[in-house]
Formats: sequence, C-alpha cells, structure tokens
Amino acid sequence: MMSMDELRFCRALADEALLARLKTLVVQEQRHLAGVLASLGEVDRRRLFSPRGFESMFEYCVSELRYSEGAAYRRIHAARAARDFPEILSYLADGILSLSAVSLLAPHLTPENRADLLTRAQGKRKRELERMIAEFLPLPPPQADSIRYVAPASIQGGGAGGDAEGADHFDLGTSSVVPSATGGLPPSPGANPAAPAGQSRPSESGPPIQEDGPLLDRGGPASAARVRFSFTASETLLRAVERARELLRHKHPLARLEDIFCEVLLEYLSRHDPGRRLRRRRTRPRARAGGAASSRRVPQWVRDRVWERDQGRCSFRAADGRRCEARAWLEFDHVRPYALGGASDDPANVRLLCRAHKVLQ
Repeated sequence: MMSMDELRFCRALADEALLARLKTLVVQEQRHLAGVLASLGEVDRRRLFSPRGFESMFEYCVSELRYSEGAAYRRIHAARAARDFPEILSYLADGILSLSAVSLLAPHLTPENRADLLTRAQGKRKRELERMIAEFLPLPPPQADSIRYVAPASIQGGGAGGDAEGADHFDLGTSSVVPSATGGLPPSPGANPAAPAGQSRPSESGPPIQEDGPLLDRGGPASAARVRFSFTASETLLRAVERARELLRHKHPLARLEDIFCEVLLEYLSRHDPGRRLRRRRTRPRARAGGAASSRRVPQWVRDRVWERDQGRCSFRAADGRRCEARAWLEFDHVRPYALGGASDDPANVRLLCRAHKVLQ
C-alpha cells in the first residue's frame, strides 16, 4: 500500500533529510491548496454541483470530494473570498496566510478594507485574528452576571461520556477561546434546591449560592450539584486566565475553567480568609529543631532566582541558537544530576525546562 511505502521511506531517512523533505512537501501543499481553492471557486460560480445531483456546494464537497464538514466549510469560505480578491491565492501559496485565517476573514472582507485586513492578518494566530475581527462586529447588549444551578449530568442525560452542560470553550491546541455552539443559558430551575441554614444567600439571578463548604471544597453531599457561571470580562482577565492555565498545567492537564478558577479562589481564600488561616495555624505541625539536610528539593529562593534568570520560559536552545518558547509544563531541572553530586541550592546548577526538552537531557 502507498501509505506503508511512505512510512517505510520516511523511517529510512536521516534526520536532516526528513526535515528537508517535510518543508518541501509543505510548500507543495500550500501551492496545491491555492489551486484547489481556485478550482472550487470556479465550480461554485458555475454551479456545476447542481446538475450532478447536489443541492449545494457544501454537499458536493462533503459527499463527492470527501471533505469533512469543517474542512468543506473553510475551503468554500476561502474559495469565495479568493474569487473576489485573487491576491488571497498568492498569500496562501506563499504561506503568508493560512486557510483558517482566510476562512475567518472572508465574511468581513470588502473592496475598501481588504488590503488593510489581509496585511494585518499576516502571521497572526487564531486568537489574534478573532480580536482583530471583533473590531468589525457590533457590541452585544450588556448582560447581567448570572450564576444558576443546573441539573446534574445524570438527570440531563449527559452521563460519563458527555457533559450536557457543554465543555469549557477553550481551544487547547491554540490557546483560544471560541463562542459556544449552543449559546445562551438554560432556563432557571423552577424550585430552589434545599440548602442548610447559614450556608447560602439569595441570588438575584437564580437559586441560593453557597458561600463556602462543600461547593468550594469539592466534597460532601453537595459535590453532585453543578452551577453555571456566565459573565463578560476584560482582556485583562483573559490574559490572567491564560497565564494561570500555563502555571497550573502540571496539576490540571486539561486546564478546564472550573479547575483554574477553583484553584485560584481557594488559594486566595487560604491566604486571606481569617477563618481558614486560623484553622491552618491550629493544625500545622511544629517545626523540628535543627537544620534540614541537603536534599533533591530545590529551595524556594533558588526557584525564584532561576525563574527570573530564565524569564519564566524553557531555557533549551537548539543547535542554531533558537530558544524554546514554552511557558507551560515547565520544571526545575538539575544541570548536573543530584544523584551525581549536583547541588539543589546553587542557581547555576538549576534551569527551567519544558517536559519535551527535559526528556532530551
């Protein structure tokens, strides 16, 4: 089979030859994409799908050309934009713009703004493009913050395999927030769930909300209850959430918004809630007399100095001098291993590495 021959061929290549071949194929892919879009645009213009029994260009792409629905949608949008603004094909062929970028820009391109938009979009990632496009969208009407109880997944029919409330709308591969597919909020339940006296307060937008206890601590009989939060926030909060996701990726690999917000709020309460501080002080074990022996654990002052020196990012550099950009999945790594006598209390012997580059060391 062709696929097996390709795999055997690639596995037989040396590292540099494999990378060179990949770059060549990517360039060819970009040029072929421009040709595909030009052809799709012309088939669409002539409506050649209709006499072949397809009701739309979308159905033709999915059923006849075997594209996935998402791939068909992006290509049709880009093909129609390129038909009106042919320079898009050159940008795609040269790799200056991606197919996703053109698909996002397509509904907003006009003869007056196309030069400015296509120039500003070059080299931008999805999040940056969404922010740029938002400048052209009308502001939505202001909505009040909303906190509502919702039925557990077992009642809604979600089960373990799917969350009936909908997943966090984070695009993990691109670090992007995307609109909800369903939009809106479920109707408020007809009756308020029972809550012990002294543990709840009335909410203007829904049933009682627990101040503390089982909901925040994720335990006890109330742990099955689910609550939906809805609010609009500033980009300052967005950047803070993204940074918290990076720092908490070790503990919460999926980086769900529930985990991020709960972690940050519990940490804040742990530091600033007088009741929690007193409880922690009463249960904290007394320190033993005498100094601690040298250990593998890197002291906090060394961590702080290394973090500042490495600027909070992976310190790995490739042979050509390119430094890794990773700011998530970072670990403090001994330059000389602790087992071979490397010191944990010497900043010169400690560095920041992401997981991928720690494996290489």
